[in-house]
Amino acid sequence: MRTDAKRNLPAKYAKGREMKKKSSSSFRVLSRVSRAISFPSTSRAACISVSESVSPLVIDPTSYRIGEHHPGAAPALSEFAHFLFVPQPAVYNMAMRPCPACHSSNRKDIGEKNSFQINLCSDCATLYSSEPFSYEYDGYYSEHNLSIPETIQRRVKEIVATFEPYRKSGALLDIGFGAGTILDVASTWNRYGVEVSASAIKHAKPEWKAFHGTLEDAHYPDNFFDVVTASEIIEHCPDPQILLTEVYRILRPGGLFWGTTPAANGLSFRLLGLKWSVMAPPEHLQLFSSKGMKRLLKETGFSRFNIAMHGFNPSELFTPKTGDERVASGYQLNEQLTSTPGRTRIKSAINFGLNITRLGDSLKIRAVK
Repeated sequence: MRTDAKRNLPAKYAKGREMKKKSSSSFRVLSRVSRAISFPSTSRAACISVSESVSPLVIDPTSYRIGEHHPGAAPALSEFAHFLFVPQPAVYNMAMRPCPACHSSNRKDIGEKNSFQINLCSDCATLYSSEPFSYEYDGYYSEHNLSIPETIQRRVKEIVATFEPYRKSGALLDIGFGAGTILDVASTWNRYGVEVSASAIKHAKPEWKAFHGTLEDAHYPDNFFDVVTASEIIEHCPDPQILLTEVYRILRPGGLFWGTTPAANGLSFRLLGLKWSVMAPPEHLQLFSSKGMKRLLKETGFSRFNIAMHGFNPSELFTPKTGDERVASGYQLNEQLTSTPGRTRIKSAINFGLNITRLGDSLKIRAVK
């Protein structure tokens, strides 16, 4: 189960962002000129080479032409194009990342967080960073976040009990198992775990059959698992479609995918916007709307699924929190709301209301192959 860790954005990436701002006026000039310039039909803009390391923008001016009815215009444009384009640093990515849920390029720029541009998909309302980024997870876990409160373990035990109707071979996989709470609780299952963090792998028990790496690198057989779980994982993936396609492949027909991920259209984002600590690139690269998650599940093969929206932590409305502080306050709130049968009923009623209004902060996914 993934929790939040302190984030340190690489200095070179922040520098690139600053350069991007400085070059915005040059890009506006480029945009005006581009209306009069067409690419050759065979290139599809392939002559523009943009490097992630913020290298110069290299354009062959002779590959441009004013239009089909002016084929001789390229030489006249060559000198001007060379002057206009070559000196400019390629800090503006002209082929920005599409929506990771529905793949639409229709988006609204809603601001920056941790020097990453945040987009709101105009088609499915998923939130996502404009660039995918490989976050370093080897040192993600330490003693403080490998220890899970007893109240959370009790709740996880209740969740694992709901997996019983899907048991056939008894094979269960937890993706990004972290502290191993699901694998520890599912003691009667044939347990497998995948984790990219070296510190979590060192903490793993031998009976978990832990694999160090990504899910696709594990090469599990087709139709192998009764249940696959991914708690707070999907928001971290540079390409979540690859993850869910692999989940569908390794699930047996009739098997269950159970997952949780923060919601883009929940109450906290509506009230806090980019100040919400869950908006945390490059660690969290996207927050799915319920609509966007439905589209992604359908595209990866799932046709039977339910997505509930539960959870809300009001503490962040009054005091800004880091990711670790938010997780700790969530544990504390959960303990308070489950300390007596009466409070547990109150918690259930709150979650029922959040789901009916579709305002919960967390998407709870149950999808059957």
